[in-house]
Amino acid sequence: MFLSTLLISAMVIVNVPASETVIAIESPATEMSSASQNVVFRSTQKLSSSDGRELYFYSNGRCEGYDGDRLMFSTRYKIMGNEVRLLDERGNTVYKGTISWKVKGKTINSVSIAGTRYFAR
Repeated sequence: MFLSTLLISAMVIVNVPASETVIAIESPATEMSSASQNVVFRSTQKLSSSDGRELYFYSNGRCEGYDGDRLMFSTRYKIMGNEVRLLDERGNTVYKGTISWKVKGKTINSVSIAGTRYFAR
């Protein structure tokens, strides 16, 4: 069972398993400088989950999530090592997940966030 959570400050809708606790993490602006630090995407990174949802990571630091043709969220992201963070409009971390690479810093293999794993196709 999934609980749809509307985060007012980020205007982001994300499906989260009811058993998972969602924590908004306050992070100082100095902790994160650029959304694409150490990441050089040459093109959009498209990832899909087994239930048909899709994530798009753009080289300009934006991320979008779709459920079929419906846009679930559009926000900024930050990648630090093997961790990806979805940010609100003030740069605060809203969700954290893990990322694995095909080519370090250039091509994403998979992302796990909010209880869902997305794979490059």
